[in-house]
Amino acid sequence: MPQQIKTEYQLEREARWKSMGFTLIDEAKPEIGKPVEAIRVHQPRGFGGVILRTEYLLVNMVRAEEYSYTDTTNDDKHLASSEFEGWREIGAGQGSNDDQADTKGAA
Repeated sequence: MPQQIKTEYQLEREARWKSMGFTLIDEAKPEIGKPVEAIRVHQPRGFGGVILRTEYLLVNMVRAEEYSYTDTTNDDKHLASSEFEGWREIGAGQGSNDDQADTKGAA
């Protein structure tokens, strides 16, 4: 499989998630059935499916099956791993000012 080339923006964003205690979803998956805190990529769509903006939301997530994830905060089921950028143990970021940082951004 060819290696994906990442932009400087993507690398900076991934470094930020790691500094906040998140494991990138591309590097490791959470245990099946174990609730974790996750960064969800949310892209509202407009007419013709055009992406209006990209938001990075902090949600609770469970890996329901090998390739199926559930956003328990918004009750969205049957999501792919590509809907998430990273995850960490629930409570791992408690007491950190980084958690209050704006997680929204442009694509």
